[in-house]
Amino acid sequence: AAGPRHRIDVFPGTEHGYCFSNGRCYHPDAAEATWAKLFDLWQRTLA
Repeated sequence: AAGPRHRIDVFPGTEHGYCFSNGRCYHPDAAEATWAKLFDLWQRTLA
């Protein structure tokens, strides 16, 4: 059987909550990359 399919991306200089534009630790470049990957995941797995 195949092992788990997962991926961990680390964005140096970010803190927990970096994806939310109204948060104190928002990091636009990392957030854009993360949201793109998340929407791609949803498209591939939920469509």
